[in-house]
Amino acid sequence: MVITKITTSISLRVAEFLFAVAVLGLSSGVLASYNTNIPRVTFNLVVAIFDIIWLAYIALITPKTLAGQTPSAVVFACQIILWIFYLAGWTVIVDEFPKDCNKSFYTRDSKDTCHAYQAILPFSILNYVVLSTELGLFYSYSLVPEIRNFGGKHLLQNTTYYWGTLFNAETTATQCCAGIGTGDVVGKDGGVATPHLDEEAVAGNPVNEVKM
Repeated sequence: MVITKITTSISLRVAEFLFAVAVLGLSSGVLASYNTNIPRVTFNLVVAIFDIIWLAYIALITPKTLAGQTPSAVVFACQIILWIFYLAGWTVIVDEFPKDCNKSFYTRDSKDTCHAYQAILPFSILNYVVLSTELGLFYSYSLVPEIRNFGGKHLLQNTTYYWGTLFNAETTATQCCAGIGTGDVVGKDGGVATPHLDEEAVAGNPVNEVKM
């Protein structure tokens, strides 16, 4: 189960990163080609940059520097903000979307630049779909269980996550939810390490068996 959660997190976060890089590259290319500020393109550019910074935090800083711990409120807030921003990003592109690049779109246009502008839309929508999936998983497997088990105030405290900060390791571990403080601990590599337990103390206790 743990391997499935980590694999799911890796798959979604990698997809999010690739789509964000695509939006960043296309947006910067369009702005460079026209050599002027286009607000809706600039907005998509800024959203992609913010997304990449967020991914760097959860993929590098959280597991390596913070031992897999970060407040759930921070994760929820950033996921919601990005979800709203991507929704707004592809919406403003749709509002002025060139259906035919053979016609003049701007005073200094080219077909390649027009096609690049068009390509911003699908990649922005794809990342919106990815973020929607991530938000659904985080809400179902982390946010709600954490509030149910520890209360709303716990969202402001550091919480241990599997790599990708989608699945809360504290609420998904049987030991934690059963009130036993000797559950699995997320290592710096995003894996799960079981702390040493006294064999006599845990003998015959099924909740302390490590699930594969």
